[in-house]
Amino acid sequence: VADGRIVGRYKTEAGFGYHQANCYADPSSPSLLHVDLMAYDKVFYDDFSLSSLRTVTPSNHPGALKRYTIRLDAGEEERESGAAVTSKVLYNGGCEFPRINDKMQGKAYRYVYGSGILGDGVDALVKVDVQSGET
Repeated sequence: VADGRIVGRYKTEAGFGYHQANCYADPSSPSLLHVDLMAYDKVFYDDFSLSSLRTVTPSNHPGALKRYTIRLDAGEEERESGAAVTSKVLYNGGCEFPRINDKMQGKAYRYVYGSGILGDGVDALVKVDVQSGET
């Protein structure tokens, strides 16, 4: 919210996100807030130790580029039940360190770029069209 006030606390499915791609109010419905990020089912900090980095590859932790849509005008009951937050997979694969055109930060956008996984490591550049779902 532009004035920085807390609108409410929202419940949703459990998960973890390392890197966010963008966050913006829907231009056609300003009461909807879209948050796009790489989402994971669990936290795996322990895999960043030197010994683990020598044996664990990024493909051991498949994440998904997800869009969480938050209804800012939802009542307390909807917020508490989780009904005010929905999620949609934009890309089901590795897309870490997601970037968009800097001019589009905080606005609706079309493309996100990130580090992808095709084999056993980060070995690709991924371009995701968040409108069509094409990669």
